[in-house]
Amino acid sequence: MTGIPETYGKAKDRRKKAPVKRVQLSAEQRQAYEDAMREHDRREREHSQYLPDDVRTRR
Repeated sequence: MTGIPETYGKAKDRRKKAPVKRVQLSAEQRQAYEDAMREHDRREREHSQYLPDDVRTRR
């Protein structure tokens, strides 16, 4: 019974890999994006602190 692990191994992923798209941003654009994300996180934290625990999760 030594052949069992090789016989019933994990199936290989047969999907084709999609090409990856990368975006190059300037330093100013990157900084503006980071600031926007920080502001969004801050607003989300401030807003969610007043909500009950069962409503805090995103839908």
